[in-house]
Order: sequence, then C-alpha cells, then structure tokens
Amino acid sequence: MRILALFLFCFQQAWCLNNCPQFWVPISGSCFALLHDKVAWASADEFCKDLGGYLAEITSVDENKGIINYLEAKNPTVKSVWLGGTDILHDGTWFWMHSKDPITFSAWVSGQPDNFHGENCIHLNRYGSGTWGWNDYDCKTKLYGLCETDLQGPEFG
Repeated sequence: MRILALFLFCFQQAWCLNNCPQFWVPISGSCFALLHDKVAWASADEFCKDLGGYLAEITSVDENKGIINYLEAKNPTVKSVWLGGTDILHDGTWFWMHSKDPITFSAWVSGQPDNFHGENCIHLNRYGSGTWGWNDYDCKTKLYGLCETDLQGPEFG
C-alpha cells in the first residue's frame, strides 16, 4: 500500500517523473548539462563520461529547439557547443559516438557539413544573425561540451 501511495503522489509531481542529476536539466526525455570550460571534442566526451553521461545526441526537432532554448537561458554568451556526432571513421558518414547510431535527424546549416580541412566533429553554433545550426568543425578546437544522460526514474522500495 505504501508503494502505491508513493507512486500516486509521485505521478502527480512533474519533477518526480523528470528526475535529473543535480545541475542537469530535463529536455525531451533526457537530461543535459553544459560543461563550464572549453575543451577539445575528445576531452569533452571524457568529461561527460566522468559525469555519468555522454556528448549530446540530438535526435529530433523538438530536442534541438529545447537545447537551444536551454543554452540561450543558461548562458547567453555561449555561442558554440560540442555535440556527440562524428564522421571520424569515414568522411561523410556521420554517427553518434555514444550510441553508435547513424545520424538520421540533423540541423546542418546551409553548405554543411563540408569537411573543410578535415573537420570530423559536430558542434551546435549560434551565428551572427542569432540563428543556430550544426556545423562540422576541427575536433581539436576548444568549445563548451553539452552532456546528456538518461532521466532517472523514481526509486521505489
């Protein structure tokens, strides 16, 4: 009976169904956090792993919009963040590093990806016009990392 009461209480509370670790924000069924130091793509990936996540894998228009809204609200000076996509194994064949899934949804800006001078990593970038879009970029460039992890459901017992 106690478990049922706890479940019913929890079901009525949105925060209970959208549990994210401290300092992470729920967006479109996952939790996201922005690293506060600029690092190369591989380092961002490692930091995200150390925090129990991975570089963000954006899989829908709604998720892309939610992340942009989060970035603009969290720190309006942030203009570019690493995402978890790469074509490091074969130029032009983009996949998400954590899940190993091919990238099926994308928000590339016009003319991208272009593999200019061996760009193999994806970043989400805010352009001068205020619009956001994906671009392939040199993986050694230091940018903020955007981490993702799964929502944590309520624990019963």
